[in-house]
Amino acid sequence: MSDKNIPETLFRIAGMSDYLTSVTRLFKVRAITDGHKINTASQAYTKLLQGWDKEVMSWVKEYRTLVLDSSDRPRYLISFPVLGQEADQSNIAQLFEMVKELLPDAKKVIIGQNSPEKTVLPDLEEEAIARTFKTNGENLNIPVFRHLIMSPSALYAFDQPRHKKRQLGPRQLVRQ
Repeated sequence: MSDKNIPETLFRIAGMSDYLTSVTRLFKVRAITDGHKINTASQAYTKLLQGWDKEVMSWVKEYRTLVLDSSDRPRYLISFPVLGQEADQSNIAQLFEMVKELLPDAKKVIIGQNSPEKTVLPDLEEEAIARTFKTNGENLNIPVFRHLIMSPSALYAFDQPRHKKRQLGPRQLVRQ
């Protein structure tokens, strides 16, 4: 099955073809077949950064979700655009409902969001969105394992103190 057909196939299997039209316009779902276990923020950063055009990443804000199985291996990558706090809250709820219904082997997720503003330190809106991800995940028993704000050269993980950010260079990424 090609990556292009995954969302449609998943929705048809779940008997949700009516829901398909609106959701596949928003969410892009890609199966991951070469998933290696993810234990650290750096490993998550590397996986989320794959296929993210650095030019586009610097001006188009997007969320990416790695769906992990019980072995902490990524099974799916789901991405959707940042549309504003109210719309994002609704889309985040839809994301977790979709993961719960369509991907029963999902045990946890890793959230990545890029930062076109060149800073990876969260503002108040991003902190509120991080809480929305966490709450929606907890409500459906799919915890957020990591939540990262990313740029091509830096990373902020919500599980570390607010004032810390990590600068990641090419050598550091290769060593991981």
